[in-house]
Amino acid sequence: MRALGLLTVLLIAGCAATPQTQPVETADPTPTATFEVPAAPQQVLDGDCDFLDGWTVTEGDERLSPINALVQQYGGVRCGWQLDGRVILAVLMPESAVNLPAETACGEGGDAAAIGCGIDAVVNGIRISGHALGDDLALAQADRDTIIAAFTATATDAATVLEPQPDPDAWPAIPDCTSLAGSAALADAAELDVELTGESLAFGLASDAYVAPAERALQAEHGACSIYGIDGDEKFGIEMRVLGGGRWMETAVRAAKGAQVVDVDGLELVVTVPSATYGETVNVFDGVNWLQVQQRDDERLYPALAAIVAELNTP
Repeated sequence: MRALGLLTVLLIAGCAATPQTQPVETADPTPTATFEVPAAPQQVLDGDCDFLDGWTVTEGDERLSPINALVQQYGGVRCGWQLDGRVILAVLMPESAVNLPAETACGEGGDAAAIGCGIDAVVNGIRISGHALGDDLALAQADRDTIIAAFTATATDAATVLEPQPDPDAWPAIPDCTSLAGSAALADAAELDVELTGESLAFGLASDAYVAPAERALQAEHGACSIYGIDGDEKFGIEMRVLGGGRWMETAVRAAKGAQVVDVDGLELVVTVPSATYGETVNVFDGVNWLQVQQRDDERLYPALAAIVAELNTP
């Protein structure tokens, strides 16, 4: 039986770790009175995945990123289970959060999994969506039926959780990257004599076998931006992900190991967090919103972020 190297789903576009910029000014990441952090969205089943008897609940990708926070933003929870080399990956969320056809067919699992069977059911206003993965078709089918039965029994008497309503002050789910790139303040921060280009990025990159269809549908409704310019040997580039209404993640970001608050002119709150994958992430919180970029050794980064946030806040 093949080993399934799929318990941690890689959802952020990869790039090499870059040198870390020294913060302008650091402080203890203790909450300040600048903004009342919203409570985290209520999750279906209270975020509890431990309802599949005999299976071990597995930890997923715990990185603090807008991509990973997306499911909970909509009242859902991401779950994983393992038994004898087989894996079940799913998200549970309010039924109204996504609208897509149910898929329970079986086929090639992709990557490390030979077989994958779709998981999809709606019970008591809660939807489960995902895949049962393994090497044997009959076992994958049985695992699909087992998780749907366990979910049905658990969700039938569960409390109703409605999809959270968007905050009126939230930034757009899909930013206008072209407009952001055209900001005069950003052009000044980039210090290039060329027009910057803005392009939309996919909000989440991973094999479809390891991302639930419902989560993929949410990702399709959210965009990220790449903004760059090249002037001879000089260049400037920034890739960012935005989660409008994601300020509730401030508490977790502040509590992360090595978190530092950075005092930046023009930005309400900046918290940097060391990252084993990217070196360091820069988290910008403004009003109810959250923006994240990977740190880079470029003194233009913070002025550029201030220009981008100002543009996002422009009606």
